[in-house]
Amino acid sequence: TPFRTGSVTKMFTAVIIMQLYDEHQLDLTTTVAEILPEVKGNIPDAERMTVEQLLNHTSGLRQPTDDDVSYQLSVINNPDYIGSLDAHERLEQYIYGKALKHVPGEDSYYSNAGYWLLQWIIENITSKSLQQNIAERITDPLGMEHTYLEKRTNPDVSRGYNFSGSLMKDVTIWDRADSDGDPSAGVISDARDLLLFGEALITGHLVSDTSLSLMKTTTSFPSCGGDCGYGLGMESWHTGQNSGFGKNGSSIGVDANLIYFPEQQKTIVIFSNFGGGHAKSVIDTLLAVE
Repeated sequence: TPFRTGSVTKMFTAVIIMQLYDEHQLDLTTTVAEILPEVKGNIPDAERMTVEQLLNHTSGLRQPTDDDVSYQLSVINNPDYIGSLDAHERLEQYIYGKALKHVPGEDSYYSNAGYWLLQWIIENITSKSLQQNIAERITDPLGMEHTYLEKRTNPDVSRGYNFSGSLMKDVTIWDRADSDGDPSAGVISDARDLLLFGEALITGHLVSDTSLSLMKTTTSFPSCGGDCGYGLGMESWHTGQNSGFGKNGSSIGVDANLIYFPEQQKTIVIFSNFGGGHAKSVIDTLLAVE
């Protein structure tokens, strides 16, 4: 069954950025303003904000899904409008002119908006859409036949659910509006395809060993109590008994996970069509199976 993968999408966007890094087409320390001069004057400190900071959530950019009431209300009350906006339009409406949460590089604050900018960067450098890059660089070479980013009408995609008071509600219309086509949360895939992607990434078939090491390196700030858990498009994962790295994607009606556990050399993919995050105790059970 195809599922919305939520923020697992960030791994796809990050892989393409790291491929461009491996190809010497960009440097992680390059500033947003250098690559996208159009944002000067629209995004504070764009002259100090780097590609690396967009990837690991240290840019200071806001997170409209969490901290912008107007965005949240529009998703609920006018999903067709939000769903019609591309990444550029979301930046213009919900990021331009807004104060940063912190000075770039001085703290950690999770932000989808950083990945909106990364899409723009990828498309500027390659002169191809992000979807074209995903197809040519990831899904076609790996034979991932059921994975895509662009907005499609696909009745086979699992519907998402959550509680509205005491009643279970189909919230697919909101998930679709918030995520479909979005470079931070819009990839649709299935378990087989995600497993292929995860295995290819950790075995060096998508990025260099140096890039993979950078992707796994997490940030550390006092506000997080030390390790903030965010690498370049990835997160560190601790289940209680086991540690790994990968990504969780949690939306209103979706919970998706792609996590690799190096000690067991196992990759685990979990989908749920009930949103909001779930206990991951099942992972320890799966890892214990010989």
